[in-house]
Amino acid sequence: MSSSDDEENLELFKEATDVQFINDSMFINLGKSKPSKEDINKVAECPERSLRTARNNRDDGSEMLNVTPQFQSYIAKKLSNILEKQIEESLGVQQNVKECKKSKEKDGIKLLSNSTKTVTVGDKAKELERKQTKIKICKRPMKEEKSAVIDFRQVAVNPEDIINGTEVKHWSQWSRSKVFKYKKLENGKLEYIEPEFEKNVN
Repeated sequence: MSSSDDEENLELFKEATDVQFINDSMFINLGKSKPSKEDINKVAECPERSLRTARNNRDDGSEMLNVTPQFQSYIAKKLSNILEKQIEESLGVQQNVKECKKSKEKDGIKLLSNSTKTVTVGDKAKELERKQTKIKICKRPMKEEKSAVIDFRQVAVNPEDIINGTEVKHWSQWSRSKVFKYKKLENGKLEYIEPEFEKNVN
């Protein structure tokens, strides 16, 4: 750690300590068993330290950087120029960015205190309205009911074609599975009933 860091830490520690309870006189009298009345009076007479920090000890951020005010203003100008260029690129429309005149204009917004251009909101809203009016929703015209019915008939499958088996080359062959019949007896058991055509085959 550097000496400046030690000094800052010491100042912060002094601010954090409570003067009513911790004093330098407490550490001086370590050899004595009991504090004398004079020491107690000295502690009572010590003025309390203000909890407010001094103006010169405030952290503006400039103290941490250790730079001159001229250098700070130079960096601020460069940053504002960079920001203005980025704003112009992002807006893309040059109508919304106007040069500031010496007279005060109330129709624009200055994004930075030292910016040379203002941004207006009204022009952007008008452009959005123009774009919205250009968009047209294309709807397909509804056909008449008769032509719609004809289209439906062309697409639909005729049930007679299915029964006759026309144009069913690629359909899967459906085979009927065996149907089992049972008869319930008086005792609650089920008895299998053989179909008549199978009886004749055996």
